[in-house]
Amino acid sequence: MYQLVSRISEGLTELRTLLEDHITQQGLSAIEREGEAAHNDPKVYVTTILDVHRKYNALVMSAFHNDAGFVAALDKVCGKFINSNAVTKAANSSSKSPELLAKYCDLLLKKSAKNPEEAELEDTLNQVVCGIFDVLPSMTTTKMGKKQQQTNKTKHKTGFSLF
Repeated sequence: MYQLVSRISEGLTELRTLLEDHITQQGLSAIEREGEAAHNDPKVYVTTILDVHRKYNALVMSAFHNDAGFVAALDKVCGKFINSNAVTKAANSSSKSPELLAKYCDLLLKKSAKNPEEAELEDTLNQVVCGIFDVLPSMTTTKMGKKQQQTNKTKHKTGFSLF
């Protein structure tokens, strides 16, 4: 289909728009299907997002020959449904997604018997960082300022900085 539509003037633009709409709806409905679990469990929330991203990334790679326009469209719509979905609306805050992502990464990095093997852990972290982190909103200046203050306090007390 991609090869046929690519021959038509503005054909790929229309196909990209249709794909964007479809992925947005699928992402929103996947998060909504998880219900309350997605609101409270970072693992459920992030794995749901990763599943959607993984599925459509594979589609873009195979059906659309990893076309840069379709890759950009995927990133754009993932940003849309990650930053504005049932969870962020219920929390009345777009910072709920970064919060759940940070909690999920923290859970992954904590040492416990439940953690996956090192290779699997690395793969999961790569997916989180590459697949989701790029589309999350950056921290506000205020939050960055608070983080810097915490870092300075840690550096002052210990003599070195963790960041």
